[in-house]
Amino acid sequence: QIVKLFVEKKQKKAGSQLQMRLAVLFGLLTVFPSIIVASFAVSVVDYSLRGWFSERISTAVNDSVTIADAYLEEHTRSIRGQVLAMANDVNRDGLKLAQNKQIFDRFITDQVGIRNLSEAVIVDGTGQIIAKSRFAFSIIFSELDSYWLDRVRNDEVVITRTDDNTKIQALVKLNNFVDAYLLPAFYRF
Repeated sequence: QIVKLFVEKKQKKAGSQLQMRLAVLFGLLTVFPSIIVASFAVSVVDYSLRGWFSERISTAVNDSVTIADAYLEEHTRSIRGQVLAMANDVNRDGLKLAQNKQIFDRFITDQVGIRNLSEAVIVDGTGQIIAKSRFAFSIIFSELDSYWLDRVRNDEVVITRTDDNTKIQALVKLNNFVDAYLLPAFYRF
């Protein structure tokens, strides 16, 4: 239609100039609301994005991360206490329990429940399982790091977390056993 209008204007046909003015007028009338809506949308998006990246939001996010880290550290200390209490119970009753593997496994399962842990295994220095809790699947297939064993042999309690902080695992030496270690874990979902 626009090409047709230009051709008619060049040919100086009657009414072509009026048609051209009407086309320009209607074109401006249709573009004007679009410009208003587009400018309103840009200003709303700009205002919204400023809110997302403002200093207050950044501070709130950083504070949330700090609180989450503090919670995780407190939870790790709590698990350390539970692991030491469980190791004390195993050291106290373990020699009697070691004579019957089923009873020993049930004892470990009960300890895991009492201590609010996810799973636990007792292994020797070579990684052989002496006793395990009922649902101790992931620990069974995990490797004992020699660095852990060196630290634990010096009467240290080693507590580690996975990179995504969903699993906390500990290792402690059992003193009433020859080269035996308690390896409990706790899962956060």
